[in-house]
Amino acid sequence: MIEIPNIILTVIVFLILSFFSNFLFYSSVKKQNNLDIIDISGKNFIIFLNIILISSIFNPNKEILFFLCLFISILSLYFFLKEIGKFKNKILYAFLFFFVFVLAIDISNNFGYTWDTKKYYLHKATAFYQNFFIDDFVKKTEYPHFGPYIWSFFWKNNLLNFEYTGRLIFGYIYVLSVFYFINSFKFSDYIKVLVSILLILATYKTLLFDGRPDILVFSFFLFISKYLFEIFHKNQFDYHNIILIILTLNLILWTKSEGIAYVLLIASTLILFVKNNFNKKIFLSILVFSIILLKYFTYYYYGISFNPHEDTFNLKLINDIDLNFFFTRSSQIISWYFIYFFTNPIIILSSLSLLTILIRYKSLISKFNYLYFFLLSKFCVLYATFFVTVYPMPFHVKYSLDRIIFHSSGLFLVIIYYFVINFLKDKKKFTY
Repeated sequence: MIEIPNIILTVIVFLILSFFSNFLFYSSVKKQNNLDIIDISGKNFIIFLNIILISSIFNPNKEILFFLCLFISILSLYFFLKEIGKFKNKILYAFLFFFVFVLAIDISNNFGYTWDTKKYYLHKATAFYQNFFIDDFVKKTEYPHFGPYIWSFFWKNNLLNFEYTGRLIFGYIYVLSVFYFINSFKFSDYIKVLVSILLILATYKTLLFDGRPDILVFSFFLFISKYLFEIFHKNQFDYHNIILIILTLNLILWTKSEGIAYVLLIASTLILFVKNNFNKKIFLSILVFSIILLKYFTYYYYGISFNPHEDTFNLKLINDIDLNFFFTRSSQIISWYFIYFFTNPIIILSSLSLLTILIRYKSLISKFNYLYFFLLSKFCVLYATFFVTVYPMPFHVKYSLDRIIFHSSGLFLVIIYYFVINFLKDKKKFTY
């Protein structure tokens, strides 16, 4: 019976920590009387996660760091409410709490670990829980450590200290990212709740929360999707969104080995497709270069290989390449890519939406040029990666491509949004 109160308390702690850095935004919002609580929570939690990430490089005492962050968050929330006033979107926030609680119940009953979790991620989380450091691992030290670290951080700082309590943070980040992204759209609160439910139903699987970092990458890409929506569709390529994008990319960089590719692809997309704003593009480029350098020097200092998969990529394979190898491997990559691409529910809906837009709303097609570029560039990176892998094929591509496609699928939700609002305009059911 004590587990349910513990889950509720844990979720409340997540919500409080989502006000960690309110003081940073005080000057820009102090004249407002009604702030968006979903927007505030999303931005604050991205900053909080970066604080934990940077701290992890120095192996601090997890209990002291936790209580310090919690204390700052409580003070920040108190003074913010006292000085600013009320929050809006409280209905949406109530549903966010409800869904985090429901998912927490499901996660707490999930002990069916996948192979990767049993082989690597559970061991890393356990080691972090026991206060080992990022260079103390024997296997896969090159794997980015943030997923297991944040798992161990909340496993350590919990009343019950059960393993699953650390994985509850995965559920919170996931639900927060869904509501944070959907909140960008011009819907009523009740429609936003409905759309959020549909997105959760389309993407939620219990096994995604067994400790693998893939669900974190998907969630971080939903944060990125919000910022790209504001930049490309609301013309808000400002320093505020640039910094939030960099902070989110930094989390992705330290969460999955593919992170370095994602950072470069998103940065390239912004630099190539945002019009004018040369100074801001330079600022973005400097920040991107800085977070990559931070990871490089950290790995170099602790003697960790920068090769994302030491037993997977080997340039010696070049000697085996001939015409038969080229056609065989290319067919394996392309065929499995399209199989997984068109079995992803978000991709299916966004493709159908794009097809309808092409037929009925052709003027909208150019709005998504940045997405076409990202999609094509990502495929080229995937093709090059799987072409030189020394891991057994097609095994490697069959058991990893679906997750890689899932990672960034949230970017294409904006296509569905534009189809829906234009369809509803045609039917004159709603006014936007």
